[in-house]
Amino acid sequence: MAGPGRFRRWLVRPLGWSLASLALAVGLLAWSLRSGWLAERARVLVETRLSEALGRQVRCERLALSLVPLSFEAWGVSVAGPGPSDPPLAEVAHLLVVAEVEGLRSPRLTVHELLLEQPVFRFRRLADGSDDLPRLGRGGARGGRLRVRLAGLEIRDGWFEFGEARLPLSLSARGIEADLVDAERGLRGGVRVASAEVTLPGAWPYAAAVAGQVGLFADRLELRAVEVKGPELEAHLDGEVRWREPDRVRLAGRVAASDRLARELGLFDAELAGRVDAEVELAWERGHPWAVTGTFAIPALDFWNLGVEQVAGRLVLGADELALDVTSGRALGGSVEGRVRFDLAARPVPLELDLRVAGVPLERLLQSRGIVLGAPLDADLAGSVRLSVPLGEGGEVTGVLELAAAPRWRPDAVALAGPLLFDLGGGRLASRRIALIGDAGAIET
Repeated sequence: MAGPGRFRRWLVRPLGWSLASLALAVGLLAWSLRSGWLAERARVLVETRLSEALGRQVRCERLALSLVPLSFEAWGVSVAGPGPSDPPLAEVAHLLVVAEVEGLRSPRLTVHELLLEQPVFRFRRLADGSDDLPRLGRGGARGGRLRVRLAGLEIRDGWFEFGEARLPLSLSARGIEADLVDAERGLRGGVRVASAEVTLPGAWPYAAAVAGQVGLFADRLELRAVEVKGPELEAHLDGEVRWREPDRVRLAGRVAASDRLARELGLFDAELAGRVDAEVELAWERGHPWAVTGTFAIPALDFWNLGVEQVAGRLVLGADELALDVTSGRALGGSVEGRVRFDLAARPVPLELDLRVAGVPLERLLQSRGIVLGAPLDADLAGSVRLSVPLGEGGEVTGVLELAAAPRWRPDAVALAGPLLFDLGGGRLASRRIALIGDAGAIET
Protein backbone atom coordinates (compact mmCIF):
# COMPACT_ATOMS: atom_id res chain seq x y z
CA MET A 1 0.00 0.00 0.00
CA ALA A 2 1.39 3.42 -1.01
CA GLY A 3 2.49 5.64 1.84
CA PRO A 4 1.49 9.26 2.35
CA GLY A 5 4.72 10.50 0.77
CA ARG A 6 4.05 8.74 -2.50
CA PHE A 7 0.44 10.07 -2.49
CA ARG A 8 1.66 13.64 -2.13
CA ARG A 9 4.26 13.13 -4.83
CA TRP A 10 1.88 11.71 -7.48
CA LEU A 11 -1.32 13.69 -6.84
CA VAL A 12 -1.14 16.59 -4.43
CA ARG A 13 2.00 18.22 -5.78
CA PRO A 14 1.04 18.10 -9.49
CA LEU A 15 -2.44 19.39 -8.65
CA GLY A 16 -0.97 22.22 -6.63
CA TRP A 17 1.44 23.19 -9.40
CA SER A 18 -1.39 23.08 -11.96
CA LEU A 19 -3.57 25.37 -9.89
CA ALA A 20 -0.66 27.73 -9.33
CA SER A 21 0.08 27.81 -13.07
CA LEU A 22 -3.56 28.47 -13.87
CA ALA A 23 -3.71 31.28 -11.32
CA LEU A 24 -0.54 32.78 -12.78
CA ALA A 25 -1.95 32.58 -16.33
CA VAL A 26 -5.23 34.21 -15.29
CA GLY A 27 -3.33 36.88 -13.41
CA LEU A 28 -1.10 37.63 -16.41
CA LEU A 29 -4.17 37.76 -18.70
CA ALA A 30 -5.99 40.10 -16.31
CA TRP A 31 -2.88 42.29 -16.09
CA SER A 32 -2.61 42.32 -19.88
CA LEU A 33 -6.24 43.43 -20.21
CA ARG A 34 -5.91 46.14 -17.57
CA SER A 35 -2.64 47.45 -18.90
CA GLY A 36 -3.94 47.68 -22.46
CA TRP A 37 -1.03 45.67 -23.84
CA LEU A 38 -3.24 42.82 -25.09
CA ALA A 39 -5.85 45.24 -26.49
CA GLU A 40 -3.16 47.08 -28.44
CA ARG A 41 -1.81 43.81 -29.85
CA ALA A 42 -5.36 42.79 -30.77
CA ARG A 43 -6.01 46.16 -32.41
CA VAL A 44 -2.95 45.79 -34.65
CA LEU A 45 -3.90 42.19 -35.47
CA VAL A 46 -7.50 43.13 -36.34
CA GLU A 47 -6.36 45.99 -38.59
CA THR A 48 -3.88 43.72 -40.38
CA ARG A 49 -6.18 40.75 -40.90
CA LEU A 50 -9.19 42.79 -42.01
CA SER A 51 -7.05 44.89 -44.36
CA GLU A 52 -5.74 41.70 -45.98
CA ALA A 53 -9.24 40.19 -46.27
CA LEU A 54 -10.88 43.31 -47.74
CA GLY A 55 -7.98 44.58 -49.80
CA ARG A 56 -8.57 48.00 -48.18
CA GLN A 57 -6.87 49.78 -45.34
CA VAL A 58 -8.84 49.23 -42.09
CA ARG A 59 -8.25 51.62 -39.20
CA CYS A 60 -9.23 51.33 -35.55
CA GLU A 61 -8.27 54.19 -33.27
CA ARG A 62 -8.78 52.29 -30.02
CA LEU A 63 -9.89 48.82 -28.93
CA ALA A 64 -10.82 47.44 -25.49
CA LEU A 65 -11.25 43.77 -24.46
CA SER A 66 -13.07 42.13 -21.55
CA LEU A 67 -13.22 38.53 -20.32
CA VAL A 68 -16.35 38.71 -18.15
CA PRO A 69 -18.46 39.13 -20.12
CA LEU A 70 -16.53 38.22 -23.28
CA SER A 71 -16.67 41.44 -25.28
CA PHE A 72 -14.73 44.02 -27.20
CA GLU A 73 -15.27 47.68 -27.98
CA ALA A 74 -13.79 49.69 -30.82
CA TRP A 75 -13.73 53.40 -31.51
CA GLY A 76 -12.99 55.24 -34.74
CA VAL A 77 -13.32 52.25 -37.10
CA SER A 78 -13.03 52.97 -40.83
CA VAL A 79 -12.63 51.06 -44.10
CA ALA A 80 -10.82 53.02 -46.83
CA GLY A 81 -12.31 53.74 -50.24
CA PRO A 82 -10.83 52.44 -53.50
CA GLY A 83 -8.49 55.43 -53.95
CA PRO A 84 -6.46 57.74 -51.71
CA SER A 85 -8.76 60.70 -52.41
CA ASP A 86 -12.01 58.71 -52.04
CA PRO A 87 -14.11 58.92 -48.86
CA PRO A 88 -14.13 55.86 -46.57
CA LEU A 89 -16.38 53.00 -47.61
CA ALA A 90 -17.59 52.66 -44.01
CA GLU A 91 -17.10 54.49 -40.74
CA VAL A 92 -18.30 53.59 -37.25
CA ALA A 93 -17.76 55.96 -34.34
CA HIS A 94 -18.33 53.28 -31.67
CA LEU A 95 -18.74 49.51 -31.96
CA LEU A 96 -19.63 47.19 -29.06
CA VAL A 97 -19.86 43.38 -29.31
CA VAL A 98 -20.76 41.06 -26.43
CA ALA A 99 -20.75 37.41 -27.58
CA GLU A 100 -19.97 33.75 -26.93
CA VAL A 101 -19.32 30.67 -29.06
CA GLU A 102 -21.13 27.41 -28.25
CA GLY A 103 -20.42 23.96 -29.64
CA LEU A 104 -17.35 22.47 -31.33
CA ARG A 105 -18.59 20.26 -34.18
CA SER A 106 -21.28 22.75 -35.24
CA PRO A 107 -20.34 26.05 -33.62
CA ARG A 108 -23.00 28.63 -32.93
CA LEU A 109 -22.13 32.25 -32.37
CA THR A 110 -24.43 33.98 -29.88
CA VAL A 111 -24.13 37.75 -29.85
CA HIS A 112 -25.81 39.12 -26.76
CA GLU A 113 -25.36 42.73 -27.81
CA LEU A 114 -24.24 44.46 -31.01
CA LEU A 115 -24.20 48.25 -31.00
CA LEU A 116 -23.13 50.58 -33.82
CA GLU A 117 -23.15 54.29 -33.09
CA GLN A 118 -23.02 56.90 -35.86
CA PRO A 119 -22.17 54.46 -38.66
CA VAL A 120 -21.88 55.71 -42.24
CA PHE A 121 -21.98 53.23 -45.14
CA ARG A 122 -21.23 54.45 -48.66
CA PHE A 123 -21.83 52.89 -52.07
CA ARG A 124 -20.76 54.69 -55.23
CA ARG A 125 -20.54 53.85 -58.90
CA LEU A 126 -17.12 54.84 -60.30
CA ALA A 127 -16.40 56.57 -63.61
CA ASP A 128 -15.38 53.31 -65.34
CA GLY A 129 -18.70 51.70 -64.39
CA SER A 130 -17.36 49.60 -61.52
CA ASP A 131 -18.38 50.04 -57.90
CA ASP A 132 -16.31 50.88 -54.84
CA LEU A 133 -17.02 47.66 -52.93
CA PRO A 134 -14.04 45.43 -52.03
CA ARG A 135 -13.70 42.06 -53.79
CA LEU A 136 -13.64 39.34 -51.19
CA GLY A 137 -11.68 36.17 -51.76
CA ARG A 138 -13.06 32.72 -51.09
CA GLY A 139 -11.15 30.32 -48.91
CA GLY A 140 -11.67 27.22 -46.87
CA ALA A 141 -13.72 24.15 -47.56
CA ARG A 142 -17.13 24.27 -49.04
CA GLY A 143 -20.15 22.88 -47.26
CA GLY A 144 -19.63 24.92 -44.11
CA ARG A 145 -22.44 26.05 -41.87
CA LEU A 146 -22.92 29.27 -39.94
CA ARG A 147 -25.37 29.58 -37.07
CA VAL A 148 -25.82 32.98 -35.50
CA ARG A 149 -27.96 34.11 -32.61
CA LEU A 150 -28.15 37.84 -32.02
CA ALA A 151 -30.07 38.79 -28.91
CA GLY A 152 -29.92 42.53 -29.51
CA LEU A 153 -28.87 44.79 -32.40
CA GLU A 154 -28.98 48.56 -32.32
CA ILE A 155 -27.86 51.09 -34.91
CA ARG A 156 -27.95 54.68 -33.71
CA ASP A 157 -27.80 57.89 -35.75
CA GLY A 158 -26.44 56.21 -38.89
CA TRP A 159 -26.47 57.12 -42.56
CA PHE A 160 -26.48 55.15 -45.78
CA GLU A 161 -25.13 56.97 -48.83
CA PHE A 162 -26.09 55.47 -52.19
CA GLY A 163 -24.70 57.63 -54.96
CA GLU A 164 -26.18 61.09 -54.42
CA ALA A 165 -28.88 59.85 -52.03
CA ARG A 166 -28.31 60.05 -48.26
CA LEU A 167 -30.75 58.09 -46.12
CA PRO A 168 -30.97 58.01 -42.32
CA LEU A 169 -30.22 54.62 -40.78
CA SER A 170 -31.58 53.69 -37.36
CA LEU A 171 -32.54 50.17 -36.31
CA SER A 172 -33.32 48.29 -33.13
CA ALA A 173 -33.82 44.51 -33.32
CA ARG A 174 -33.95 41.58 -30.93
CA GLY A 175 -34.20 37.82 -31.19
CA ILE A 176 -32.27 37.43 -34.47
CA GLU A 177 -31.46 33.87 -35.53
CA ALA A 178 -29.78 32.72 -38.74
CA ASP A 179 -28.89 29.23 -39.95
CA LEU A 180 -26.90 29.56 -43.18
CA VAL A 181 -25.05 27.01 -45.30
CA ASP A 182 -22.38 27.48 -47.96
CA ALA A 183 -23.91 27.23 -51.44
CA GLU A 184 -23.12 28.61 -54.92
CA ARG A 185 -20.31 30.91 -53.76
CA GLY A 186 -22.54 32.41 -51.12
CA LEU A 187 -24.69 31.63 -48.11
CA ARG A 188 -28.27 30.43 -48.06
CA GLY A 189 -30.64 29.66 -45.23
CA GLY A 190 -33.33 30.82 -42.87
CA VAL A 191 -33.43 34.02 -40.88
CA ARG A 192 -35.87 34.97 -38.14
CA VAL A 193 -36.17 38.29 -36.31
CA ALA A 194 -38.51 38.41 -33.32
CA SER A 195 -38.78 42.21 -33.48
CA ALA A 196 -37.16 44.78 -35.74
CA GLU A 197 -37.90 48.45 -35.12
CA VAL A 198 -37.25 50.97 -37.88
CA THR A 199 -37.98 54.66 -38.20
CA LEU A 200 -39.13 55.80 -41.63
CA PRO A 201 -38.54 59.42 -42.69
CA GLY A 202 -41.19 61.63 -41.09
CA ALA A 203 -42.79 58.74 -39.19
CA TRP A 204 -42.76 57.21 -35.72
CA PRO A 205 -40.73 54.07 -34.89
CA TYR A 206 -42.45 50.87 -36.03
CA ALA A 207 -41.66 47.30 -34.89
CA ALA A 208 -42.45 44.07 -36.75
CA ALA A 209 -41.41 40.41 -36.78
CA VAL A 210 -39.60 39.11 -39.87
CA ALA A 211 -38.93 35.53 -41.04
CA GLY A 212 -37.94 33.95 -44.32
CA GLN A 213 -35.27 32.44 -46.56
CA VAL A 214 -32.28 34.51 -47.70
CA GLY A 215 -29.30 34.15 -50.00
CA LEU A 216 -26.24 36.35 -49.43
CA PHE A 217 -23.72 36.66 -52.26
CA ALA A 218 -20.96 39.02 -53.30
CA ASP A 219 -23.25 40.93 -55.65
CA ARG A 220 -26.78 40.48 -54.29
CA LEU A 221 -29.18 39.62 -51.50
CA GLU A 222 -32.01 37.24 -52.40
CA LEU A 223 -35.26 37.11 -50.40
CA ARG A 224 -37.68 34.20 -50.61
CA ALA A 225 -40.99 33.70 -48.77
CA VAL A 226 -40.25 36.56 -46.39
CA GLU A 227 -43.09 37.24 -43.96
CA VAL A 228 -43.46 40.54 -42.09
CA LYS A 229 -45.97 40.83 -39.26
CA GLY A 230 -46.54 43.95 -37.19
CA PRO A 231 -49.33 46.03 -35.68
CA GLU A 232 -52.03 46.43 -38.36
CA LEU A 233 -49.75 44.97 -41.07
CA GLU A 234 -49.00 41.62 -42.69
CA ALA A 235 -46.83 41.22 -45.79
CA HIS A 236 -45.39 38.35 -47.85
CA LEU A 237 -42.46 39.31 -50.10
CA ASP A 238 -39.99 37.85 -52.61
CA GLY A 239 -37.24 39.54 -54.58
CA GLU A 240 -33.61 40.60 -54.67
CA VAL A 241 -31.31 43.53 -53.96
CA ARG A 242 -28.33 43.89 -56.33
CA TRP A 243 -25.37 46.21 -55.73
CA ARG A 244 -23.32 45.30 -58.76
CA GLU A 245 -24.32 45.46 -62.40
CA PRO A 246 -27.17 45.89 -62.72
CA ASP A 247 -27.80 48.00 -59.61
CA ARG A 248 -31.43 47.41 -58.78
CA VAL A 249 -33.98 46.45 -56.17
CA ARG A 250 -36.99 44.28 -56.96
CA LEU A 251 -39.45 43.20 -54.27
CA ALA A 252 -42.95 41.91 -54.95
CA GLY A 253 -45.69 40.42 -52.84
CA ARG A 254 -48.96 40.80 -50.96
CA VAL A 255 -49.66 43.37 -48.26
CA ALA A 256 -52.68 43.54 -45.96
CA ALA A 257 -53.03 46.55 -43.67
CA SER A 258 -55.72 48.23 -41.64
CA ASP A 259 -56.49 51.92 -41.51
CA ARG A 260 -54.77 52.13 -38.12
CA LEU A 261 -51.34 51.51 -39.69
CA ALA A 262 -51.11 55.18 -40.69
CA ARG A 263 -51.78 56.18 -37.08
CA GLU A 264 -49.19 53.64 -35.85
CA LEU A 265 -46.64 55.40 -38.07
CA GLY A 266 -47.81 58.85 -36.95
CA LEU A 267 -48.59 59.98 -40.50
CA PHE A 268 -52.11 61.14 -39.63
CA ASP A 269 -54.80 60.53 -37.05
CA ALA A 270 -57.98 60.79 -39.09
CA GLU A 271 -60.89 58.60 -38.03
CA LEU A 272 -60.89 55.66 -40.40
CA ALA A 273 -62.12 52.10 -40.08
CA GLY A 274 -61.33 49.55 -42.76
CA ARG A 275 -58.77 47.32 -44.40
CA VAL A 276 -56.60 47.54 -47.51
CA ASP A 277 -55.37 44.51 -49.47
CA ALA A 278 -52.70 45.12 -52.11
CA GLU A 279 -50.45 43.35 -54.60
CA VAL A 280 -47.31 45.52 -54.78
CA GLU A 281 -43.88 45.73 -56.38
CA LEU A 282 -41.03 47.87 -55.10
CA ALA A 283 -38.60 48.83 -57.86
CA TRP A 284 -35.43 50.87 -58.04
CA GLU A 285 -32.66 51.14 -60.60
CA ARG A 286 -29.55 53.28 -60.64
CA GLY A 287 -30.39 56.71 -62.04
CA HIS A 288 -34.11 56.40 -61.29
CA PRO A 289 -36.14 57.21 -58.15
CA TRP A 290 -37.58 54.32 -56.17
CA ALA A 291 -41.30 53.61 -56.38
CA VAL A 292 -43.85 51.10 -55.16
CA THR A 293 -46.57 50.23 -57.67
CA GLY A 294 -49.40 47.75 -57.64
CA THR A 295 -53.10 47.16 -57.27
CA PHE A 296 -55.27 47.56 -54.19
CA ALA A 297 -58.73 46.65 -52.95
CA ILE A 298 -60.70 48.10 -50.04
CA PRO A 299 -63.73 45.99 -49.10
CA ALA A 300 -65.16 48.72 -46.83
CA LEU A 301 -63.91 51.95 -45.28
CA ASP A 302 -65.72 54.19 -42.82
CA PHE A 303 -64.52 57.74 -43.54
CA TRP A 304 -66.62 60.82 -42.84
CA ASN A 305 -69.72 58.56 -42.73
CA LEU A 306 -69.50 58.26 -46.51
CA GLY A 307 -70.02 54.48 -46.62
CA VAL A 308 -67.04 53.75 -48.89
CA GLU A 309 -66.96 50.15 -50.15
CA GLN A 310 -65.83 47.87 -52.99
CA VAL A 311 -63.01 50.22 -53.97
CA ALA A 312 -60.31 48.95 -56.38
CA GLY A 313 -57.57 50.51 -58.44
CA ARG A 314 -53.83 51.06 -58.82
CA LEU A 315 -51.39 52.64 -56.39
CA VAL A 316 -48.07 54.47 -56.71
CA LEU A 317 -45.95 55.19 -53.63
CA GLY A 318 -42.89 57.42 -53.90
CA ALA A 319 -40.69 59.35 -51.53
CA ASP A 320 -43.11 62.29 -51.32
CA GLU A 321 -46.55 60.97 -52.21
CA LEU A 322 -48.98 58.09 -52.20
CA ALA A 323 -51.41 58.16 -55.14
CA LEU A 324 -54.42 55.87 -55.48
CA ASP A 325 -56.05 55.75 -58.91
CA VAL A 326 -59.57 54.50 -58.17
CA THR A 327 -60.98 52.59 -61.13
CA SER A 328 -64.16 51.50 -59.36
CA GLY A 329 -65.84 52.02 -56.04
CA ARG A 330 -69.00 52.88 -54.14
CA ALA A 331 -69.79 55.73 -51.74
CA LEU A 332 -73.19 56.68 -50.29
CA GLY A 333 -74.74 54.19 -52.65
CA GLY A 334 -73.30 55.80 -55.79
CA SER A 335 -70.27 55.08 -57.98
CA VAL A 336 -66.86 56.74 -57.51
CA GLU A 337 -63.69 56.91 -59.61
CA GLY A 338 -60.72 59.23 -59.86
CA ARG A 339 -57.54 59.96 -57.86
CA VAL A 340 -56.80 60.10 -54.13
CA ARG A 341 -53.40 61.59 -53.26
CA PHE A 342 -51.50 61.88 -49.96
CA ASP A 343 -48.73 64.51 -49.86
CA LEU A 344 -46.24 62.73 -47.56
CA ALA A 345 -43.79 65.67 -47.56
CA ALA A 346 -46.28 68.00 -45.78
CA ARG A 347 -47.31 68.03 -42.12
CA PRO A 348 -50.06 67.41 -41.36
CA VAL A 349 -50.42 65.10 -44.34
CA PRO A 350 -53.13 66.47 -46.68
CA LEU A 351 -55.54 64.18 -48.47
CA GLU A 352 -56.28 65.48 -51.98
CA LEU A 353 -59.39 64.18 -53.74
CA ASP A 354 -60.11 64.53 -57.44
CA LEU A 355 -63.12 62.29 -57.94
CA ARG A 356 -66.02 61.78 -60.26
CA VAL A 357 -69.26 60.57 -58.68
CA ALA A 358 -72.58 59.36 -60.11
CA GLY A 359 -75.85 58.13 -58.66
CA VAL A 360 -75.28 59.56 -55.15
CA PRO A 361 -78.65 60.27 -53.45
CA LEU A 362 -78.77 63.92 -52.32
CA GLU A 363 -80.81 63.01 -49.25
CA ARG A 364 -78.22 60.43 -48.12
CA LEU A 365 -75.39 62.95 -48.63
CA LEU A 366 -77.17 65.50 -46.45
CA GLN A 367 -77.82 62.89 -43.75
CA SER A 368 -74.11 61.94 -43.69
CA ARG A 369 -73.37 65.56 -42.80
CA GLY A 370 -76.05 65.66 -40.10
CA ILE A 371 -78.51 67.70 -42.18
CA VAL A 372 -82.14 66.54 -41.90
CA LEU A 373 -84.88 68.23 -43.94
CA GLY A 374 -88.60 68.16 -43.24
CA ALA A 375 -89.47 66.53 -46.56
CA PRO A 376 -87.78 63.68 -48.44
CA LEU A 377 -85.81 64.71 -51.53
CA ASP A 378 -85.73 62.85 -54.82
CA ALA A 379 -82.43 63.63 -56.58
CA ASP A 380 -79.28 61.73 -57.57
CA LEU A 381 -76.03 63.68 -57.82
CA ALA A 382 -73.32 63.33 -60.47
CA GLY A 383 -70.25 65.42 -61.18
CA SER A 384 -66.78 66.19 -59.78
CA VAL A 385 -65.45 66.60 -56.26
CA ARG A 386 -62.07 68.28 -55.73
CA LEU A 387 -61.09 68.62 -52.07
CA SER A 388 -57.97 69.07 -49.93
CA VAL A 389 -58.43 67.53 -46.47
CA PRO A 390 -55.65 67.93 -43.83
CA LEU A 391 -55.45 64.66 -41.88
CA GLY A 392 -54.71 66.25 -38.54
CA GLU A 393 -55.95 68.77 -36.04
CA GLY A 394 -56.37 72.41 -36.93
CA GLY A 395 -56.50 71.94 -40.70
CA GLU A 396 -59.02 73.52 -43.04
CA VAL A 397 -60.91 71.61 -45.71
CA THR A 398 -60.95 73.43 -49.05
CA GLY A 399 -62.21 72.60 -52.50
CA VAL A 400 -64.92 72.78 -55.15
CA LEU A 401 -68.00 70.62 -55.78
CA GLU A 402 -69.50 70.75 -59.27
CA LEU A 403 -72.59 68.56 -59.28
CA ALA A 404 -75.83 68.09 -61.15
CA ALA A 405 -79.06 66.73 -59.66
CA ALA A 406 -81.44 64.44 -61.54
CA PRO A 407 -84.69 62.99 -60.11
CA ARG A 408 -85.56 59.30 -60.01
CA TRP A 409 -89.28 60.21 -59.69
CA ARG A 410 -89.79 58.59 -56.34
CA PRO A 411 -93.38 58.83 -55.05
CA ASP A 412 -93.97 60.93 -51.92
CA ALA A 413 -90.69 62.84 -52.39
CA VAL A 414 -89.74 66.28 -53.68
CA ALA A 415 -88.13 65.78 -57.10
CA LEU A 416 -85.20 68.13 -57.87
CA ALA A 417 -83.12 68.70 -61.00
CA GLY A 418 -80.41 71.18 -61.98
CA PRO A 419 -76.80 72.23 -61.32
CA LEU A 420 -75.19 72.72 -57.89
CA LEU A 421 -71.82 74.50 -57.59
CA PHE A 422 -70.16 74.94 -54.17
CA ASP A 423 -66.91 76.39 -52.82
CA LEU A 424 -65.58 74.94 -49.56
CA GLY A 425 -63.23 76.97 -47.36
CA GLY A 426 -62.96 79.04 -44.23
CA GLY A 427 -65.20 76.57 -42.44
CA ARG A 428 -68.08 77.38 -44.79
CA LEU A 429 -69.81 75.74 -47.74
CA ALA A 430 -70.68 78.61 -50.09
CA SER A 431 -72.90 78.14 -53.12
CA ARG A 432 -71.90 79.70 -56.41
CA ARG A 433 -74.95 78.44 -58.24
CA ILE A 434 -78.03 76.43 -57.36
CA ALA A 435 -80.75 75.97 -59.96
CA LEU A 436 -83.14 73.27 -58.79
CA ILE A 437 -86.53 72.67 -60.28
CA GLY A 438 -89.03 70.74 -58.13
CA ASP A 439 -92.62 69.67 -58.07
CA ALA A 440 -93.70 72.82 -56.33
CA GLY A 441 -91.53 75.33 -58.20
CA ALA A 442 -87.90 76.33 -58.73
CA ILE A 443 -84.97 77.38 -56.52
CA GLU A 444 -82.16 79.38 -58.11
CA THR A 445 -79.29 81.38 -56.52
